[in-house]
Amino acid sequence: MHDGMEVEVKSGLLGDINLPLAQITDRFGVLLRDVLPPEEVRANAARHPERVAYPVRAVHRALAFAIDRPGTVVVGFGALALYGLPFFVEGQDTVLMDKNCREHQAAGAHRPSIVRQTGAVGEVWDLRHSGWKLRASEPHAALVQSLRLLWREEVAWHVQAIEGLDRRTVRAIQLVDASRRHLGLDPARVLRAARSQLNQRWICDVLAHSSPYADSPKETELRLLLGDVIQKYGLTLQEQVVVRRGKEIVTTLDLAIKEPRIGVMYDGAHHGEDRQWKKDAYINSMLVAEQWAPLRFTSVSLATAAAVVEEVVVKRLGITL
Repeated sequence: MHDGMEVEVKSGLLGDINLPLAQITDRFGVLLRDVLPPEEVRANAARHPERVAYPVRAVHRALAFAIDRPGTVVVGFGALALYGLPFFVEGQDTVLMDKNCREHQAAGAHRPSIVRQTGAVGEVWDLRHSGWKLRASEPHAALVQSLRLLWREEVAWHVQAIEGLDRRTVRAIQLVDASRRHLGLDPARVLRAARSQLNQRWICDVLAHSSPYADSPKETELRLLLGDVIQKYGLTLQEQVVVRRGKEIVTTLDLAIKEPRIGVMYDGAHHGEDRQWKKDAYINSMLVAEQWAPLRFTSVSLATAAAVVEEVVVKRLGITL
């Protein structure tokens, strides 16, 4: 990512074309096949404070609104969508800062939120998309703007209850993890961008708990859920651990507890597909053959992770309680 970069999307904006479109503005739309699935739109709307439904993807909305309004700056989650963040951006308002704004405009399915440009905009990058020009907050500034919404609890999503961390902080750790993993953001630069924008004790705590290795927000939750167990028994938790059987790579464990050789994985919805299920069964067998104890959790069983892992730790280490 860099100032002057091209915003690339799988299917871009379309204007005057003889095809049915999901309109974003009078000028721009996208093919109907490129909108979000209805169930995802409903779930996102249920979390929105005004129950606004956004069928068009965040990146398309940010592009259309910014191109239509030269001189404005895309901030927050909209900017993160432009940079390619794959999590948390859908269902969020697109917010533009405008130095000429005199009255706040509320967001809707076909209009952005427009607010007066302030120092919170941070460094601004010039971007391009298919020959059009637009502007957005630099990625670290955009992350801090999004974290401000989490801090004020204007944006929220479901997370597990985790000992020692409030849910607002867990969400922030997830967002920082995702931004580090998928956008390559630097914690030191996040901290600098957060000066005078966020509670410093809070952002330092968030960064201290964050990691650049979590492939998904659920992996972040899983890691945080196991924190007390790891500390209680003085164990070593490692992330993205490659397991080999001879020269063959068996799998990459989401989390590995080194001493008792416990491999912990989060299985998303695609693990229920026939081909993936068969692959997972093979992986489990190979892990056991290599003396690992594989533990898999899903969205349904995630809340039990700490208790289950502790039980296996105790048994494998022969600890008497």
